Amino acid sequence: GLRCSPRASQHLDRFGHSSHRLLPLSPMMSILFALAPLARPDGFTLGEQRSPPPPPSPVPPPPALDGTLAAACSDACPHARDGECDDGGHGALYSACDHGSDCADCGHRFPSAPPPASPPPAATTSAPPSECTDSCFHARDGECDDGGNGALYSACDHGSDCSDCGHRFPASPPAPSSPPMPASPPPSASPPPPSAAPFMPPPIFGAECHDTCYHSSDGDCDDGGDGSHYSICEHGSDCTDCGHRLHLPPPPPPPSPPPPPPPPPPPPSMPLPDGHAHACDDTCVHSNDGECDDGGDGSLFSLCDHASDCGDCGHRVVPVLPPPPPFTATTEEGLRFTLAKADHECASADVRLGDYGELAHCAAACGRLFGCKFFLYGKGRKAGSCWAEFASDSTCPEGWEPDQYDFFALNLASPPPPQASPPSGAPSLPPSP
Repeated sequence: GLRCSPRASQHLDRFGHSSHRLLPLSPMMSILFALAPLARPDGFTLGEQRSPPPPPSPVPPPPALDGTLAAACSDACPHARDGECDDGGHGALYSACDHGSDCADCGHRFPSAPPPASPPPAATTSAPPSECTDSCFHARDGECDDGGNGALYSACDHGSDCSDCGHRFPASPPAPSSPPMPASPPPSASPPPPSAAPFMPPPIFGAECHDTCYHSSDGDCDDGGDGSHYSICEHGSDCTDCGHRLHLPPPPPPPSPPPPPPPPPPPPSMPLPDGHAHACDDTCVHSNDGECDDGGDGSLFSLCDHASDCGDCGHRVVPVLPPPPPFTATTEEGLRFTLAKADHECASADVRLGDYGELAHCAAACGRLFGCKFFLYGKGRKAGSCWAEFASDSTCPEGWEPDQYDFFALNLASPPPPQASPPSGAPSLPPSP
């Protein structure tokens, strides 16, 4: 009736696997176990300790369509099975091993699909090596000094301040082409944008608008037109300040002065006293000024000769004087000569007789010249100059010319009238015998 059954205690090893440890048996049970080992359903013998099971092998990836494995998985990484994924793939903590070489920690890795085939490039160029030295005098000062992208200063050569600027890549040379193109010049600084042009009003047909005025665009309209501030420029020459100006028609010519008023009509016919007549002319320098200046009846002033301000004073009655008798004189030789025209010479032929200090001597010189019937005797600037005149008669049909000469005639056919006083400036002659 003794019932013996083995008892075992469960124990976890360091790998986390369970194992059974036998408890002490009775002497009888020990003999039985020694004589006939009991078999276990799992294949182990009672009392036998088993080694820990090997780690489970990774599950093989599903086969690809062509029968080959589509994923990589090995534990060749020296850091495999450390509980951290080290192959640099998706979800890895480190990139210390090749892709797919830490399978226990990372699982299967599927290689990325190869890129689609592309035609080979015409020319393959390797990436330019980077430039990175600390030969700059200012290297390792915490500021990038090589003048490259992000540099604070341009005190060193490109790529010579590596600690502060990092790697620099030289500019790649232009790809060769056929034929090679010449190197383009460095870009020049773009010119500054042109300053905004001053505002110009839109053009108006038939108007003028330009800024040739020296004072144009100063905020004041200076062309003298409507609304202008000043009149110091030509019309339309200060367009910015004044705007367009319409062409002005040329100014009309100044009106001609009005003709002098006709002299007032003579007073009603009234019997005039003997030896008197009406006189009226405007030879006075103050004539037609609205004031009578001839000193006659009703005049305001006596600035002019009587009857010489007809427009202001009207007609004046003046005495009519008989003409003075012509001047007649006789030379020592008994030649008579008479003044025919004062202050004129005749346009006939003439011959110079010389210079004489007395009128009678000039007349005698004419009497000694054959055919001389008329002569000239000068006065003023031509005083004493004596000329023989060959006029047709004493009235000079050839025409009179004003000059500083008096025209005389010799040997008049009719007896001369009584002798009159000689004109002013003429020398006095002794009475004829």
